[in-house]
Amino acid sequence: MTAVFFDLDNTLVDHSGAEHAASTLFYEVIADRTTASSLEEFVHLWTRAQDRHFDRYVAGEISFQEQRRERISEVLGTKHSEADADDLFSIYLGHYEDSWRAYPDVLPCLESLCADHVTVITNGDAAQQRKKLRRTGLADRFDEVITSADFGCSKPDPRIFLYACERAAINPSDAIHIGDSLTVDYRGACAAGLRGVLLVREGSTMPADPSITTVRGLNELPSLVGG
Repeated sequence: MTAVFFDLDNTLVDHSGAEHAASTLFYEVIADRTTASSLEEFVHLWTRAQDRHFDRYVAGEISFQEQRRERISEVLGTKHSEADADDLFSIYLGHYEDSWRAYPDVLPCLESLCADHVTVITNGDAAQQRKKLRRTGLADRFDEVITSADFGCSKPDPRIFLYACERAAINPSDAIHIGDSLTVDYRGACAAGLRGVLLVREGSTMPADPSITTVRGLNELPSLVGG
């Protein structure tokens, strides 16, 4: 038996592209309220705030909704009430959800993949991540979706990878996990005894270590599974 586990954001769905598109449209609404002096500066601030506060959420320091409120307060330079922050974030969220797109290599990869079990392992809110898969037409393509919110710990913790192997009734050595993060996906999977594959899409920098298994696109994955 073989199992293939996929990361979600920036592996299956273009999260960064959706975030950039949504933050650009959001800026048009709140340009006179932010500390940023230009669209470019705002997008940079928004992305930095997203990374910082989402990491705090993944680490269990704040809730999913709290990380959204913290992002609003940071880019606007002032503390907002929960209701005001939620209202403002909902504007961004609508644009973000409308911008969700699966990468063009996802469906061809899944259709040609020879594996007994195909699962998504993702750090994030369970409802949002499952909605993302539904909206991009990918929900029915996977045997299971395992989220950090449901499981109780996040990648790169080996436990979430081992749990996925248990669910698939497979030894870790017979499982492949592919994702775009060297630390969270590749090293996390390898530490749990799985075969890690790092997805380095065009425009991203290849790691210096030649021993790291890398692919430039998901079209390269089926040959690794069969190899």
